[in-house]
Amino acid sequence: MTFDNLSYEAFEVAAQLYAVLAFPGDQESGPCIAAANALAAQGVRGASPKVRSTWPHYAVFPAAEIRRSLRTLKRRLRDRSWAAWIAFGFLQKSHYKRPAVLPPGMRKMSVGAAARIAGTQTGESDPKNFEKRGWRQSKPVIHLATALARLIEMGEIKQHQDTGTIDFDFEDIKVHRRLVALAGEHAEMLIAHPKCPVSREDLVALHWIE
Repeated sequence: MTFDNLSYEAFEVAAQLYAVLAFPGDQESGPCIAAANALAAQGVRGASPKVRSTWPHYAVFPAAEIRRSLRTLKRRLRDRSWAAWIAFGFLQKSHYKRPAVLPPGMRKMSVGAAARIAGTQTGESDPKNFEKRGWRQSKPVIHLATALARLIEMGEIKQHQDTGTIDFDFEDIKVHRRLVALAGEHAEMLIAHPKCPVSREDLVALHWIE
């Protein structure tokens, strides 16, 4: 997946980035494109009159369509956040040089056990379902999800603690360049970890052009 800051505006690149995170296996599909357009439209609506006049097709994007697309996107980003929490169990000790923080009752890191705990927090009717619906669907972009979680932890990207909603700064091209670069680093870390069930073939390749 290529994020082209030469051909597209900063807000379009950011919108594409978060849409791919939400829809990793459907990058050319209607839902992914709709989510990217809705995010871009949201960014333009909050911009100056000059920006809105420059991008009128985003500025007049139907509000109901924006809400519908973003509702699905937010739900999927929540799943990516929990999948990142699972993956950080592998990254904490080996790469960030700090003990892995395991939930009570877990004696060693296990995707299955961690996924069941995540499932109890995401409203699954059966917590075991999260491994299939949350972890496996997140695996293609788990490097991007963990990079996002890391930048949130470092305060470079803002997230509301009460709702988990991310503040999308569509014009901050530096933080999104950093996000893609860190995702590349995390990809290598996860692939190299002997107990992490992620291979290079699992992951969406990410490229940044500017």
